[in-house]
Amino acid sequence: MHSGCPRRAGGSARWRSASRRWPPHSPRARRCAMRPEWSYAQLQARADALAARLAAAGARGRVALLLGHDRAMVAGLLGTLRAGCAYVPLDPYAPRARQEQLLADAGATAIVTDTLRLAAAPWLDASGLPLVLADAQDGPALPPPPMPADPAAPAYLLFTSGTTGRPQPVEQAQGNVLGLVGTWASQLGITPDDRLALFSGYGYDAAVQDLFGALLNGAAVHCLDLRGSLSAPELVDRVAEQGVTILHCTPTVYRWLFGGRVTCDQDLSRVRLVVLGGEEARRSDLDLFKLRFRRGARFVNGLGLTECTTVLQYFADHDTRVLGEKLPVGLPVPGVEVRVIDDGWQGEVEIASPWLAHGCGPRYRSGDRLRRLPDGQWQFAGRTDRQLKLRGIRVEPGEVEAALAQDTSIREAAVIATELDGEELLAAYVVPAAAFDEAATRRWLRKRLPEYMVPGLFIPLAELPRRANGKLDAAALPAPGRPAVAAAVPARNEIERRLLELWAGVLGRADFGVHDDFFALGGHSLLATRLIARVRDAFALELPLLALFEAPTIAGMAQALERTAARPPDPALPALRRRSGRSGA
Repeated sequence: MHSGCPRRAGGSARWRSASRRWPPHSPRARRCAMRPEWSYAQLQARADALAARLAAAGARGRVALLLGHDRAMVAGLLGTLRAGCAYVPLDPYAPRARQEQLLADAGATAIVTDTLRLAAAPWLDASGLPLVLADAQDGPALPPPPMPADPAAPAYLLFTSGTTGRPQPVEQAQGNVLGLVGTWASQLGITPDDRLALFSGYGYDAAVQDLFGALLNGAAVHCLDLRGSLSAPELVDRVAEQGVTILHCTPTVYRWLFGGRVTCDQDLSRVRLVVLGGEEARRSDLDLFKLRFRRGARFVNGLGLTECTTVLQYFADHDTRVLGEKLPVGLPVPGVEVRVIDDGWQGEVEIASPWLAHGCGPRYRSGDRLRRLPDGQWQFAGRTDRQLKLRGIRVEPGEVEAALAQDTSIREAAVIATELDGEELLAAYVVPAAAFDEAATRRWLRKRLPEYMVPGLFIPLAELPRRANGKLDAAALPAPGRPAVAAAVPARNEIERRLLELWAGVLGRADFGVHDDFFALGGHSLLATRLIARVRDAFALELPLLALFEAPTIAGMAQALERTAARPPDPALPALRRRSGRSGA
């Protein structure tokens, strides 16, 4: 990296040193966060002010963030570090029970939120923790706290799905973040002329790469919200309009954004790097890159993990030829040593890096399996355990099974990943204690788990198949199939009729009624975003994604639309505003 600050400094000091390189009125000043833009100086001022408010509130140790995907989030994150605290990101779409569990497990001493999130989560007032608003515009001017400078101090605590039935915390030190981000920036050649698209939510390590990869190198970062109201074509419009040069996302998001059409009217000529990670990439992803991006741009695939963000990287271009359907994940990045334990050519990977997360030791066995290709590159070869990647997000089936075990209507359960109609999803095999009520089980899980961990399929069984040693015989589980919808209730008015058509277009099926659950019908978060975009265009109303999570039926969505048309927006939800715009999803 090129921030000009000694490596022994902490992350906040490195950022402050980088921000000083771009004076407020320089041509590159307005380059840190878009819509509307903030200069580095403006962002630094917001972060300093928030750090002062945190210090005045007595915050120390870990501070929880409950924020959106916008510039207030960036200021909240940097302000927390500036206050000498580690940030703990909370998903605003997660159920209250999940958020409260993470707050308790993290030992948070304060919560940074904004006006919108506070209105949507009034229970925060009863948490007993100081609340600091990241979007506050007034208040007394307070001196910022002393600049933290300890590279061993924690930077963040991220929670991933856990094997024990509870979320697994991963804590990373500021010095390690600087080392990882420095390698990332060096590998990609990030300069002040770059503009990075931030698709990843702030609760994932990919956001650390993009945010700090940009901000510590004088580049711009553009927050593009996958769970907002924009359709896929509109998000690609933003990529083109804002001159994004580095596009980093999961393969699932990449296919959703660019796989719908082989030609487009957006100018993507400024994109010089397309970087994929988080889940397995295919040869067809490289083929799509060759169709959609200019010759001279480069394609990057890789393998990383929350405990060590970047481990392997593979670079390709328009002339690269790949044999087989899987793409390589490449070679170890500088500073990281990769060893395959079994025979040196194929087996479980052991990682040695000075930047491993707290508690991993000098060498870490990740559970990933690798296979060495004839040219020396590595290829992902599965897992040694049950861990899954679902649309780029780590899921431990044991955590979902533990939540099901707390439901008194379920005697036992087993959760696996499966593919149905081209979509990867979780399938839960359940042994009910009495008659199985799928809707009630879904409601139970939605109150405890984030949406991506709620199984898309439930298959009731009289008993789970077992081997002679009593362990689950996963191979003997019946093949899952999409259950037929019984007694579908037809549309009762024009709004429900139009919604039925929109749902059918997104889900690729029409055998359902107004009381059937979107997610039980095969929906997931990206399809939900597509549906919301189409509903918005059909009704000229901007319905928040949260509304679908809270009432995932046509009847519930129709009621939300009727309320929106009849009265001002509900202040407890993101704004429902009338609008018109281009269609497409």
